[in-house]
Amino acid sequence: MAAMADRELWRDLFCLDGHLPRGSALAPHQVTAALRNTADRLSQNRPALLAVLLAPGLLPQRIVTLLDEPTISSTQVWMWTCWIGEAAWLAVADTAPEDAESLRPVAARLRFLTLSEAFRGDPGDSAGLWRDGSGDPAVDLGMVFGSDAADLVVQRCRRARWEWHRCLDAYQSHVLLAAATPAEIECEIDALVFRYQGRQATRPRRTATGLPLVTRWSVIDDAREPLTADDQALLDNVLDRHLLPRMRLGRVVRAAAYPAGDPGRCRPAVTRAARWSRRWAGVLPLLGAAGALVLAGCGQFHAAAITAAASYTTLGALVVVFGRIWATAWLLRLPAAGTVGLFALLTLHFDWWRNPAGSWWAPAALTTASIGYLVGEARNHGVAAVTSIGRALAVAGVGAAHAFLVAVIGLVAVAPALVESGRELRESWQHWPASTGLAILGLGTAWCLAVGVFAQILWDDRPITAPLAHLRWHR
Repeated sequence: MAAMADRELWRDLFCLDGHLPRGSALAPHQVTAALRNTADRLSQNRPALLAVLLAPGLLPQRIVTLLDEPTISSTQVWMWTCWIGEAAWLAVADTAPEDAESLRPVAARLRFLTLSEAFRGDPGDSAGLWRDGSGDPAVDLGMVFGSDAADLVVQRCRRARWEWHRCLDAYQSHVLLAAATPAEIECEIDALVFRYQGRQATRPRRTATGLPLVTRWSVIDDAREPLTADDQALLDNVLDRHLLPRMRLGRVVRAAAYPAGDPGRCRPAVTRAARWSRRWAGVLPLLGAAGALVLAGCGQFHAAAITAAASYTTLGALVVVFGRIWATAWLLRLPAAGTVGLFALLTLHFDWWRNPAGSWWAPAALTTASIGYLVGEARNHGVAAVTSIGRALAVAGVGAAHAFLVAVIGLVAVAPALVESGRELRESWQHWPASTGLAILGLGTAWCLAVGVFAQILWDDRPITAPLAHLRWHR
């Protein structure tokens, strides 16, 4: 706070070697030289550097107070903040090694959040960064690093995002990040790949819960711009390393439902039809699963098996059409592991389905054990205590739906051709009342769910929610 109170120091820093960020008034090499000189002064003034990195929320207020310009806009304040963030990032590299190691994550965070602000929010908000109070276009955001240097903003923002992403990948190894709560870490992860949703003026704390973050200038005019190749690559990494291990299914579905566009075109358009096609396509497998459950409840077990198989056929076709991220959202490791449970079920003596004893206690015990395991896995991946229960229940619900479809297909269509009394089993499905058939399917579903969840030990380095694919081609 003492450093923040030094008016002369901050007036000198905000002017950045006598230059003010007026956009077209400066050439890129002038901005670069000013940033370098300011970084040198920050690296030699530890209190000032710590004030910038550890209290970044006070920077805009100090800018407005010290510059005494009645016509200063939010865009100009943002430009000043970007300059200070860039200078602080350079200064950290020039400090002592022990300081650089501990301060690098907070410098990366400040740099990314300031630069990415240009690509966030609601373009239609007249009070936002893109517009002045009257709703007219504000200062050209691409001028922050000099005239005709808009590409530098995009490039530096992308590099800053990857740097901050690498810090979050290893946040438990950084002193300042390791002390953060699970909610704080998840808030930072959201900011990596999502924009802000709605008007933020009334929110004391901004959270990134909107559309995926697109680092392209055209997003200012059209919030539904498709993801760039860089955006998609980072989104894939965040899905695999953060969202899926923490069982954040809502975020995964939101990301999977956003079209990436055609990478072969310069500016692939995300049409309304493309947006809604994914949403309606996601309903089809759900309708198939619901239809299988209704038919089984009506005693039409063979029709239920056909409907379940059709549901997976539809899901497979949609994975072919929409790609890897679509398969990720459906948690296909769960039905794959549930099939292992089905194989184990078929090896048991066939008398279990003739006279199922304890038809309610056994499924309840197996389901409870599965949920307990998922809660433990969520907690081990850094999810808060209460939150872990809700997310475990959500994953268990998805797993139970997959296990039911697997059990219907396996016990009704496959088992009669493999087990010792297959003919008797096939005829039984035709004559059993709905209650008896549902009891057997319920036991089979709970068994497949439990075996599938506890089969996690076979791939201990991967969570149960991980994608099926293992091989990736990136550093």
